[in-house]
Amino acid sequence: MEAFLDQEFLPASALSRINALRVTDPQCSVRAAKARKRRNNLTPDGQLNILAADHPARRVTKVGDDPLKMADRHGYLARIVRVLQSDVVDGVMATMDTLEDLLILHHLVLEAGGPAFLDDRLLLASLNRGGLAGTSWETDDPVTGPSPATCAALNLDGAKLLLRICDEEANSLRTMLSCARAITEMNGLGLTTFLEPLPVVKNNDSYRVVKTAEALAKIVGVASALGDSSRYLWLKLPYCEKYEVVARATTLPILLLGGESIGDATPLLREIYAGLSAGSNVRGALVGRNVLYPGSEDPLVVAQAAGSIIHHNWTVERALSAQESWRGRDMNDMAGYFDRLPVYAKMSNRLRAFACTSSIGPGATNMITGAATATINRLPVLLLPGDIFARRNVAPVLQQLESAYTQDISVNDAFKPVSRYWDRINRSDQLPSALMEAMRVLTSPAETGAVTLALPQDVQAEAWDYPAELFEKRVWRIPRPLADRTLLARAVEWIRSAQKPFIIAGGGVIYSEAGEALARLVEQTGIPVGETMAGKGALPWNHPQNLEALGVTGTPGANVLAREADLVIAVGTRLSDFTTASKTAFQNDRVRFVNINVAEFDAHKHAALPLVADARVTLEELREGLADYRVGAEYATSIAALKDQWRLEVERLFSRRQGPPISQSEVIGVVNNFSRPEDVVVCAAGSLPGDLHKLWRTHDPKGYHLEYGYSCMGYEIAGGLGVKMADPAREVYVMVGDGSYLMMSSEIVTSIQEGYKLTIILLNNYGFSSIGGLSQALGSGGFGTDYRTRRAKSGQLDGAWLEVDFGANAASLGAHVVGAKTRDDLQRALEEARREQRTTVIVIEVDKEVRVPGYESWWDVAVAEVSDMESVKAAREEYEKAVKREQNFL
Repeated sequence: MEAFLDQEFLPASALSRINALRVTDPQCSVRAAKARKRRNNLTPDGQLNILAADHPARRVTKVGDDPLKMADRHGYLARIVRVLQSDVVDGVMATMDTLEDLLILHHLVLEAGGPAFLDDRLLLASLNRGGLAGTSWETDDPVTGPSPATCAALNLDGAKLLLRICDEEANSLRTMLSCARAITEMNGLGLTTFLEPLPVVKNNDSYRVVKTAEALAKIVGVASALGDSSRYLWLKLPYCEKYEVVARATTLPILLLGGESIGDATPLLREIYAGLSAGSNVRGALVGRNVLYPGSEDPLVVAQAAGSIIHHNWTVERALSAQESWRGRDMNDMAGYFDRLPVYAKMSNRLRAFACTSSIGPGATNMITGAATATINRLPVLLLPGDIFARRNVAPVLQQLESAYTQDISVNDAFKPVSRYWDRINRSDQLPSALMEAMRVLTSPAETGAVTLALPQDVQAEAWDYPAELFEKRVWRIPRPLADRTLLARAVEWIRSAQKPFIIAGGGVIYSEAGEALARLVEQTGIPVGETMAGKGALPWNHPQNLEALGVTGTPGANVLAREADLVIAVGTRLSDFTTASKTAFQNDRVRFVNINVAEFDAHKHAALPLVADARVTLEELREGLADYRVGAEYATSIAALKDQWRLEVERLFSRRQGPPISQSEVIGVVNNFSRPEDVVVCAAGSLPGDLHKLWRTHDPKGYHLEYGYSCMGYEIAGGLGVKMADPAREVYVMVGDGSYLMMSSEIVTSIQEGYKLTIILLNNYGFSSIGGLSQALGSGGFGTDYRTRRAKSGQLDGAWLEVDFGANAASLGAHVVGAKTRDDLQRALEEARREQRTTVIVIEVDKEVRVPGYESWWDVAVAEVSDMESVKAAREEYEKAVKREQNFL
């Protein structure tokens, strides 16, 4: 029999990640607890098989001859998770530290594409842990763990109490009172209490449990009467001879408990079988050491055997004979989830990469938009489209694009301009070198984007003796390059000499995990910050130096300060036209630029002083160099005033009482105020991104997920699914307009299929609000941007409004649907969606003519120079004035 190797089952990297999250994200376990799917019923078949894992908290760590066996948290967790792989184990009872470890693991496994192993399982907290083994006050055992209220808040299913009664110890009475209070509180919350009453006698310096039917029957009567009610009370009692006497002492349900591990679980299985026969109220077992540490046996085997006896009425002999089929089952699964994490690069700070496969035809070309989106946004993604046959004798094959001038072309050549690396694998022995190049690009913070490896259909099926080294574990470390020392010193001088410095925080701040470094720098110096679309969340919205959105979709404060700035420090940004307001944002004649970017290409933009370096380390070095520098008092006062003015403007826009239909800004306000700091809003195209960039108040650097490098319609629901897969513990709010929804609503089906819940707020404005408003602003009247029928008389789309039943559409795809018309309706719909376990679509009509204005900014969209329309002529006149403000930074 092969021994269970806990550190191979659960790799050390899992423990490292638990530790890292405990330091960097203490709320991770709370989010995982609240997101976990609870059972509808405590016990669907009336029986329970629960694992006990609370021993170390009583200083009980010995197993066999090893005094510290259970003190090894790595092995302890591995064995608990192994047992929870059994489909006949109902849950686990543990102390909060252990439950939190399990919840973090649950989060990590989900993140890695693994099963939700704590969903539909009972999580029971151990409440009183004060009576430490071997102490003089061992029977004085108040509630020293979580309170019943905490159990309810963390979405737990119940809790366990230990009540040891010794006739010679007055401490027993205090423990009894503590247990009674806890039971009463649990009853009030509708949570089940599992009470373990044990008669004990003192023997010198230790206590011994009296396992006789008489002693246990008497203590059952005492325990059953504790608290204000026994309606949610179960008892946990050891097996003894004449167990039917114990069972007859109460009508409460009883679970059998186990004792010390003896390396052989067979006696335990026989006790469980005999105990279940003692009375109808004996409902299963709550056992720990005998299951977790069954000698060299696989813990899953013992758990499966006990569960089969409890849930399926198997005999002990049948359970023992079935062990061979259970042994080693799914042994490698857990390690696999930590070794191959799925990607969703933006939510993962580009430290993971999504791999996508397709056929040669539309499956391949459908990915080109995704490739462009990834490359433009500097996000790693690995694309593996199928390709035409490398051997050409069967050509043309189905879906092949033929060329008259070459046989070495396919639709996959269309990936070349939108990929950072492209290769076609015509021979199987070409793959190792291609993979090394692919990983170089995928892990490069400067060069990353879409990597395309086209795989001919016949080559996919070929075998080759690949070098064993190719399959060995390899760690690709992401560098944090330092800036040139001379240029860094010059940057410090420039900042010191500036009167009105201004920082642009781009997506690189978030990808570099530089938010705290940025906060420390601006708190020390007083320099204000404006955020790009990708950089929103670099600082919390209410940080004193955060003027929030910058550029075409920016706030008045950020845009005024940018216009007046004499030094712009651009951190991790591409300086796109939406950020620079088409090169009109910076109007100071003396303005200079310091660009901090890992990509040399971006660092040199605007004739900047280029600091080709990692954002975090560079911001930290700048802070050291600016130890005694701070902006002037007048500048600081103007920053604070502009921030206060914007806060009042957002509250005005959020508080509009429009309609119905209500305004888009009101919808954003209701959703923003309802969502929690760790929740994520997802959007991509239309008028929503501009309004969200200005109005959404971010608390968390991952709370705002907008795709705006490519402004890709149809991204929203698929993007929300990717965010949820990357971090299932977060609530994801997808905000999407009706036009974009119609392009890719099918991903609702995927979210239902995979069990990833989204809350989709579908804003129906009967058309394309963003392009319609832009068209009107340019004098073109919003041509073709309303959802209207075409009238035969006019030949134009000026007929009746199209009435699309979006709710019926979403419901047909499997979503839970809620309609809303007013602010109060929307609030109630969001509350309903939070309680719902599947994807929910909230449909609300908005008035697209009630817009959020632009502030102190302009965007270069060329207006026709020649037109018969007076409105276009007027727009062209204004355009010619505005375009003169565009700057050339040389």
